[in-house]
Amino acid sequence: DDFEVSCIELDTAVDAARRAGALGARMVGGGFGGSAIGLCGLTRVAAIAAAVTAAAARHGFPAPGFLRAAPAGAAHRCR
Repeated sequence: DDFEVSCIELDTAVDAARRAGALGARMVGGGFGGSAIGLCGLTRVAAIAAAVTAAAARHGFPAPGFLRAAPAGAAHRCR
């Protein structure tokens, strides 16, 4: 909000993901039409993606794309 770098498409995706059960969701990457990330368990992925897709369609936005990522260990120095 402070820097006004989000957009209605990202705000819609984040809101829909949260309402659908994401543990958290936010705009990432600097905005201006960037990306949103949502955190959820494996059992919620399909429902959250469907909710975000439906919200985009209701607003007349293009269908969003999704990339699934699994958490990994923290960065560390190799010895």
